[in-house]
Amino acid sequence: MRKTRRVLMAVHSDYLHDHRVRRETAALTQAGYELEIIAASPDVSLARCEEADGARVHFIPLQKKTGKARYWEFVKRIRAKIAELRPADLIHAHDLDGLLACAPASKKQHARLIYDSHELHTEVHSLQHRPLTRKLWALIENRYIRQADAVITVSEGIAGVLQQRYKLAERPVVVRNFTDPLPAPSGSDDSRMSLSLPPQPYLALYQGVIQHGRGVDAMLRAIAQTPDWGFVICGDGSQKAALEQLAAELGITDRVRFTGMVSRDYILRISRFCHAGFLLTEPLGLSHYYSLPNKLTEYIHYGLPVIATGLPEIRQIVEQYGVGRIISAEQFASEEIARALQELTNQDAGLKEGLKRASADLTWSAEKERLLALYQKLI
Repeated sequence: MRKTRRVLMAVHSDYLHDHRVRRETAALTQAGYELEIIAASPDVSLARCEEADGARVHFIPLQKKTGKARYWEFVKRIRAKIAELRPADLIHAHDLDGLLACAPASKKQHARLIYDSHELHTEVHSLQHRPLTRKLWALIENRYIRQADAVITVSEGIAGVLQQRYKLAERPVVVRNFTDPLPAPSGSDDSRMSLSLPPQPYLALYQGVIQHGRGVDAMLRAIAQTPDWGFVICGDGSQKAALEQLAAELGITDRVRFTGMVSRDYILRISRFCHAGFLLTEPLGLSHYYSLPNKLTEYIHYGLPVIATGLPEIRQIVEQYGVGRIISAEQFASEEIARALQELTNQDAGLKEGLKRASADLTWSAEKERLLALYQKLI
């Protein structure tokens, strides 16, 4: 009988709201692996250990909230916690700070090491005008990525950049941020009134963080140009107050609802009354350029056509399946977005068929097989 393989994961988040890491954890525990997760973040309020997704999760609060000090505290706390736990057969490091924390421990324990790169860390927007910090992270990645037995990432574009930049012998394994369809909501008595939705004949949906680079301001300006459309924004973030003010200046507060942070189940209930989903990621650096957000497949599973920026990973899916309209990433004009909304007031049979095919194909149930195959190969 094959012995149970033991895995340690490290992630710079509170875990409970990190959907990619939770999906990977559940897939691995269901496949018979024994997992312990170390989740360290300023968002963790209390040090504790609890069960989640079939794994033991060690929550570690960080005192430093921002800057380099936060990253170094994360590395120090992760390394200390790994030293307390039983050795593992494999250590799974999420993102570059996780790799920095875990690589020495994997070497000491003679454990296999996976680097799971959720983005191009050296190309994120926050580092675009910080050349010294960017160079430091590039040096760290160049050193430690070579110690990994395998690299995982979220899109083919990022996989290509990593392989070329660091001259990797093997192309990183792509495990995309797809979701599975949610079951039908139990609240069958929902109505626009009970959900406090705008009264316009058509509704657009945005779900996600409300911050710079997500195109929410352009969405609002497009809504202002299309009187038949209302807009529901599900999420929170640093730009929320400014965008509420913009909606007021545009005279569309009666057509826009900010829900704040709500559950996926609640968004699903709202989606039944919507007619389009916005995914207007701005190309602020290579990491954004090659991104493939999980909201793309969430909209598809809701049955909503997508109005999306023409970034390569997103464009490839939207055009392959015919599930929406592409907006120029260079011009990013609200007038073009408004035209796309007007086009979607009449959804043809081809669009609905494309959404149906995409929803069947683009699932986490299919995507996780790449992760499981890699694990089987390594341990």
